[in-house]
Amino acid sequence: MPGPVPWFCNPVAPNSVTGPGMGTVNFYEGQTRSPLDYTSCRSVGRSFDQAKAFAEQYPTLGAAEDAGFRSTFGFIPGMGTHHGRGVITPAMLADPNFDRDNPEMPAGSNVDRVFDPTTPEFLQYNGNTRDAVLVGMSYYVRTDNGLPPEGFPGNNDWWHHHPTLCFRPATAQAFAAAISDSSCASQGGINVKMNDYYMLHVWLVDDLEYHDDVHAPMHPCIKSGGAIFDMNDPCHHSAMPMTAHAM
Repeated sequence: MPGPVPWFCNPVAPNSVTGPGMGTVNFYEGQTRSPLDYTSCRSVGRSFDQAKAFAEQYPTLGAAEDAGFRSTFGFIPGMGTHHGRGVITPAMLADPNFDRDNPEMPAGSNVDRVFDPTTPEFLQYNGNTRDAVLVGMSYYVRTDNGLPPEGFPGNNDWWHHHPTLCFRPATAQAFAAAISDSSCASQGGINVKMNDYYMLHVWLVDDLEYHDDVHAPMHPCIKSGGAIFDMNDPCHHSAMPMTAHAM
């Protein structure tokens, strides 16, 4: 008989999809998370192996940028950077035909309406320099029904979104989330409505796995000075605020 499922199928840390930087709608109200059944866990494990192998092709920020990944968010303690391919560009923000209220990614973007569990859309690094190393990865998927994508088997992958992202026009790097148009403009930014785009973090990097919840909004071992690659460090069982992108 199959035994207990491994850590990545059994979240024990609190998780929330609302809070600073995120929206106010709890898509999972009244739902709870619990250990996956053995068959679902095997399926998730296979996908995680493939997703990790994909991310490990780009062990440093420099390798990712050389492969066409661009920074959409600079380094944030608890998460690292967010680097994606085919994301919003300065040219798009300057284009009068770009619909800031209903943005579409460029043709060929890997950010689309398809959830591919083997290929996360964003890679995360422990600093803003080219030698920064991989700390995590994220899925980012658009839907048109006002709900997150179905995602993985079971009910442990709680997706969050950022109703707006405020971008710097010259770099197309976001620096604030869920702020008003006027507040964004006062800081020299351009607000883009991202209601229909949903994100899910995955913490699988060697010596930086987050065993309390592989999908936690933030990782307690990604500090302001970098990441702590030591599974024996107490940070791996510390509580983080249940928020994402708390700028």
